[in-house]
Amino acid sequence: MGAMSIRSGLTRRALLGAAATGAMPYRWAVGATLPQGSPVDVVDAYFRAAENHDVEAVLLHFAPRATYEDVTFSFRISGHAALRSMFESAFAAMSGAVRRQLRVVAQGDVVVVEWTATGTHTGTMLGVAATGRTITLRAVSIIEIESGAIARITDYTDRSGLETQLRE
Repeated sequence: MGAMSIRSGLTRRALLGAAATGAMPYRWAVGATLPQGSPVDVVDAYFRAAENHDVEAVLLHFAPRATYEDVTFSFRISGHAALRSMFESAFAAMSGAVRRQLRVVAQGDVVVVEWTATGTHTGTMLGVAATGRTITLRAVSIIEIESGAIARITDYTDRSGLETQLRE
């Protein structure tokens, strides 16, 4: 389904910014600016934005107070500022990454994706400086959707495989 029209002419970013500050209900901002579709559609759009290394487009798919946790790496962050920093670092560490969804399972507002990202190691990752080698990251993400946006991602990453590639 297509996006709803925006009567005021405001940009998607302006509407989401207003929702984040409480100037308008987040549900309305998301409903008025993001494509209406299934949770799988939201996740697919997020993966496309991530593959394009477009931090701003990635953030449009997250609720303002969304949480991102990687159980394997023992970190948990919340909010757009922290998400922006994480995605900027990740995109710099692995340039040109191609993301591939290997398996997608959805139930209600929860989508589970087994995925890989293959790219060039161009920045510090796990304390290892850029090697210029091609590496593949493998993970499973459990993604919770609320009001048409990502409210929470919990990742389980193949740390051992990644460390082996970085140190070879």
